[in-house]
This record gives sequence, structure tokens and C-alpha cells, in this order.
Amino acid sequence: MTPTRFAAALAMVLLTLCLSAASANADEPYPPSGTFATTNAQLKESGCFYHRYTLAFDSGPMTEEWGISIRVLAPDGTLADIASRLGSNWSRGTLAEDILLCSSLDQPGTYTLTGFITTWPGDVDTAFPPLTFEVLPVPVADVTGTVAKRATAGGAKLIFRSAPTPTGYVQGRRLTWKITYDGRSKRIVQYAGERDVLRLTFRPGTGKHPIRVYRNGARVLKVVVRN
Repeated sequence: MTPTRFAAALAMVLLTLCLSAASANADEPYPPSGTFATTNAQLKESGCFYHRYTLAFDSGPMTEEWGISIRVLAPDGTLADIASRLGSNWSRGTLAEDILLCSSLDQPGTYTLTGFITTWPGDVDTAFPPLTFEVLPVPVADVTGTVAKRATAGGAKLIFRSAPTPTGYVQGRRLTWKITYDGRSKRIVQYAGERDVLRLTFRPGTGKHPIRVYRNGARVLKVVVRN
């Protein structure tokens, strides 16, 4: 055999071996897999809502039948939700599931997505990497408000208004007003969306009467009545 023919034959043998190896790798089985994905959630002011999560999975090329089981664990480790799917043959895809969250029933904190896929033949379980997400508590808004003054005969009228609770929030700490005058004090406590009026009248000829108004401990108004 001439050197040229030998080189050509050797190249053909090497090409055949490479193609055989590539074909073997293409048919080689690999284990099932899956990856969870989701975002954080926030409880609503009231009622329930659905929060979505997904699972991207691959059952593996040699699979004839498969089943997926998913468990959602609450912050205290109890079972918050379950889901399952069944299928046949080699499957790849993304499953979308929803967990129902209710403000009056479900606790805020860290939730965990766990699960596994069982494949046949072989009855083999393959666990998915767990994924955690946060369920945030209902946002809280402390009561805020304003005070307005009106001059009256021999005194003053103070009008206290508390703002309504913003949409999507629950009411937090109440609003406390303190009014001091002539060595005395009065206290007004308001919930959201309230209006109160305080009228102060002083006897004629009694001079100056400083009135100070404090909102949650901070002075916001000073009025001096002169009689």
C-alpha cells in the first residue's frame, strides 16, 4: 500500500470512530432534572389570591412513564399545598402551578418548594433542588392626621382629622394628640378616618393662654389666646 492510500484509509477509520462515538453519546441516557422558579409574594389586606410558580423539567431520554410530585412547605414546616403530574415517554417542558394564599389563614415568612420525579422503567425517584420564596406580611400604615385652629370669642377651636388607611394597607398604631394649656392637658386618640373638635374658652381679663398641641409626642402647633 502506498503512503497516500495508507493515509486515506487511516483518515476513514478515524472518521468512522468519531461518528460512532458521537452516536453513542447522543443515545446515552442521563438522569431526570428539574428547576423551580417563582417570585416573592405579599399578603393582601383581605381575601385570598393565587401565587404562581413553575417547574422546568426533563424526564430523561430512556423514560417510558413518569410522575412528578410537588410539595409547598409553610414557614413552620407544615404542608401548604401539593401538586402532581403524570406523563409518558421522554418529556421536556415547564409546569405552571398556583398556590392559594389567604391573609386570614396563611402565615408570612419563608416558604419552600420541594419535589421529585419518578421514572419508569426502574421506579427511580430523582429529587429537585428546593427553592425558597418569601410571603411578606400585609403592609401596615400607622394613623396620621392634621390639626387646624379657628379663633373663637374668648378662646380657640381645634379641629383634628385623621387620614383614612391607604388602600392595600391595614391600620397600625393609633394617632394620639395631647393638648396642654394653663397647666392642664387633654388627650385625644383617633383611629383612621376620624374627626374631633376641641373648644377652649377662657374668662375675659385673664391674659395670655398658650395652647400647645402634640402629635404622637411631637409638638405641631402653638396658639396663644389673649383675653
